[in-house]
Amino acid sequence: MKRKRKKIVLLTPEEKAAQEERLQALLRIYERAKVELETGKRPPPDPSHAGI
Repeated sequence: MKRKRKKIVLLTPEEKAAQEERLQALLRIYERAKVELETGKRPPPDPSHAGI
């Protein structure tokens, strides 16, 4: 039996933008955690995302 190839799913521009936004948020969280580990102190709140 032949194996079926998995379909390549193309994202819409809106989905790409949402995915990029999530990635940027994760990168900010990562950078803040890295600073906290290096300094032992929490960095000041990120003004671009005060609500999170």
